[in-house]
Amino acid sequence: MDSTLRELFFANTDEKSFRSKLPGFLAKFIATVGGNCGLVVLLSESGDLLEEAAAIGYGEDGFYYNFMTRGGGNFERVEGSGSPVLFMASEAEVFHQSSQSLLVQRILSRNKMAGFLLVEMPMDFRDEILLLVGFLASRISGIIDSKSGHSGGPGEVPVNKKREGFVAVEFLINSNPVLRQGIEEWDVASPLLISGPPGSGKKSLARYLCEKNLLKGQMVLISSLPDQLIKMEKSLEVWRGMARNGMIVFDKMSGLSIGQQRLFYEFLLDRKSESQLVFIDDNGKKEEIYLPFWDILSKNVLNLPGVSNLPKSELTELIRQLFSDLCRKYNRTGLNLTPSSLDKLKYMSFPGNLADLTNILEYSILQSTGSEIREQDIIQNTEKGFQAIGIQDSEELDLRKCVEALERQKILLASRLFSGNQIRMAKAMGISRGSLQYKMKQMGL
Repeated sequence: MDSTLRELFFANTDEKSFRSKLPGFLAKFIATVGGNCGLVVLLSESGDLLEEAAAIGYGEDGFYYNFMTRGGGNFERVEGSGSPVLFMASEAEVFHQSSQSLLVQRILSRNKMAGFLLVEMPMDFRDEILLLVGFLASRISGIIDSKSGHSGGPGEVPVNKKREGFVAVEFLINSNPVLRQGIEEWDVASPLLISGPPGSGKKSLARYLCEKNLLKGQMVLISSLPDQLIKMEKSLEVWRGMARNGMIVFDKMSGLSIGQQRLFYEFLLDRKSESQLVFIDDNGKKEEIYLPFWDILSKNVLNLPGVSNLPKSELTELIRQLFSDLCRKYNRTGLNLTPSSLDKLKYMSFPGNLADLTNILEYSILQSTGSEIREQDIIQNTEKGFQAIGIQDSEELDLRKCVEALERQKILLASRLFSGNQIRMAKAMGISRGSLQYKMKQMGL
């Protein structure tokens, strides 16, 4: 047996070493089985999405197999099969003109789908090729499991999925005794008012509280209210039904009319469901005030500070934690902030508070090609970071904002998956390269 194949199938190796050698292993394997091209897709180190670990035979532009997109049925078919699944070229688009079929075998970790091995084949392949494809996928599964500690050895730290994405919010809570005490003393049967300047993380705090309280229903975010009180009254009942035993969050409280405030007051007095009610206020000027309504809200208030109002020592630590969290999100764990770039951020003004800080760090991480982000990088990326369209809350009902947020999110993910190769990104997203470039320019990417 060839030495490369012997090492591939039998040599002891760790996952990091195996991943670095995987392109060479895969090239030898494809040639041995007579395949035209193939790839291995694995979960990223952060574990939040599938990405190419190795691809052979596709050229610089690469190729994206749309038929293996989650939710289409084929991915789930592979996920549920213990042996390689055969797809014919007539039912799945192939890259190589002479390919008549594709063999796809799942890769497991902790008995869950962690990726797949795909090989394009001519029609006349031997039956034992199925065994070899299954053997290689099993080998990769074993190496991944050896890292993840399938048996759960001592010292293994479980990942708490509920806390992901709340790094900044948890930091603000832990560093602010008054805020922490307010959360602990909040009677969840009573309405809550979350107050603070724009972009300070109020909606993120609401989501954090929703998950922290392990609510069984949905979180429904309401950013726009009907002007007509009859329609608003009917809408309140609809939203109550949508949330059930969850949480209803009402945003943008500054512009409420007297009639809307009075209707809210009556709604609070007549509680017909177990939904938690949260109101978000940007501390804007209020033209009209219905005191009984605000008296109820004043009993449970959480105030979030603006980023620029934090002590410099706390802001420095917040920047470090947020940067580390974003690096994990975008699989850039080896990236560092230089001391001068950290100082630059620490003394900057953030009109949009936490949202601005997050956008600047996110944009800097995505634009970085080296191992560190310097002060000059921060200066260059500040304006575009402020202009970037932030990823909105999943509960946002404004359709235009949702579309913009979803497009930006998918472009960022495609950029990460394909290392910024715009041809491959456009092909995977099903749009032209020109359309992709236009969208990236509009979004400041």
